[in-house]
Amino acid sequence: MPRLTSRLFLVIPLALISLAVGVWVRQLFAPPPPPPGPPPVELATFTGPGGVRFEVEHRPNEYTSHSTADSVWFRRGPDTLDYEDDVLTVNGTGLPSPKAGDVVRWNLDGPLLINGRPQQPHPLQPRLLGSPGIALWWDIRGPSPAPRDTPSVGWSRAGRVLVTANGDGGIRVWDGDPPRVKTVITPEPPKDGKGGWGFRAAVSPDGKRVAAANWLGGRVTLWNADTGKEAGPVPGPAGKTNGLAFASDDWLLVSQGGELTARRLAGDGSKVAAVGSVHGGFVTPFAVSADGTTAAANDGKAVAVYRLTIGPGGLAATRSGSPIGPVTEGGCVALSADGALVAVFDGTAKLALYDAATGSVRQRLRWRVTAPGAVRVAALAFAPDGKTLAAGDDTSVRLYDVASGRERGWVASGAVRALGYSADGATLAAGLEHAPGVRLWPTADLVAK
Repeated sequence: MPRLTSRLFLVIPLALISLAVGVWVRQLFAPPPPPPGPPPVELATFTGPGGVRFEVEHRPNEYTSHSTADSVWFRRGPDTLDYEDDVLTVNGTGLPSPKAGDVVRWNLDGPLLINGRPQQPHPLQPRLLGSPGIALWWDIRGPSPAPRDTPSVGWSRAGRVLVTANGDGGIRVWDGDPPRVKTVITPEPPKDGKGGWGFRAAVSPDGKRVAAANWLGGRVTLWNADTGKEAGPVPGPAGKTNGLAFASDDWLLVSQGGELTARRLAGDGSKVAAVGSVHGGFVTPFAVSADGTTAAANDGKAVAVYRLTIGPGGLAATRSGSPIGPVTEGGCVALSADGALVAVFDGTAKLALYDAATGSVRQRLRWRVTAPGAVRVAALAFAPDGKTLAAGDDTSVRLYDVASGRERGWVASGAVRALGYSADGATLAAGLEHAPGVRLWPTADLVAK
């Protein structure tokens, strides 16, 4: 074998071995390669309710969204951006509300941007208010082991007289601070064996008279608040009575047999003025403003607002604004003290404030779901100064700031069936479904510290 060939047989294997050793040494001592970079950022865009544009940065396969006519939410991994009823939240924290034409950008990092400007949380955030309130106790009448239902509570406009209609068949007149029972009114229950659980009651503005009726019967009666003695029946049409409220000391509004009428109590009490239609269900279908100038009536399909004018010739009711709806029999209403605002829960899931003069939406109120099941707002009440709306459901009383429409706090409660503020605004009373049947909160305790 020629010398050159023999040398090649020797050199080539050595070269290959050297190359392999070099590669092995390099792999052994060289730094590891950098990890692969994050997947590319994607941008989702959406124009939501009210013409607000949303831009959401996200990674692939980490984004879902859902929208309705008045809400939209975006989920990005464990995080959620929600815009509903004009309230914008990220992971439950409220942020300033955007306006039509604004651009909301939710980047992967950094604060939320509206029109390119960083946003801080809104000053009003729902907070649990620790006040337990004051339970009003009383001796139980009849076979009921506890006051099972309090379908109405009402305060006088003068003083601090509170009247409650309770499921044990007693209508109680409370007075003082804290309230003490001064009179127990015991109307005769309907003769159908169901007792007095359907009682309704109202107190006159001067605190001297109480009107009482029962949803299962057709008789409306007047009682002396101080003595508890019956002052006679209230003339007018008969039928199941599911609501009572005084427009003035001499005029009583009654929802009965599908009609809302005003009954004059002065003189022979023969004057009856038609106001409008109402539903005949168990939930009280109407509200009257504290100044007696406005009524809001739910006929099971929509809420109508009426201006009430009391003169020498009687009471006249004039329809005001457009109907508010749709609203079911399970809905409830409240009027501000001056009759300018009407709060309506539609019976399904929506709560809003409306201009009583026009019927147009003033504020939509976001209802946070805190327990499984359908939303059931059973009672609403405005504070006398018009700055707060209280809303009661099966587990709580929520307090809304009227100017902004934001919830500012809540208290835990039994199932609420009626709400009412004292005329001085110092106390909120809630009628409950289960014992104890009435609970009071000093409003000073319902302010987030």
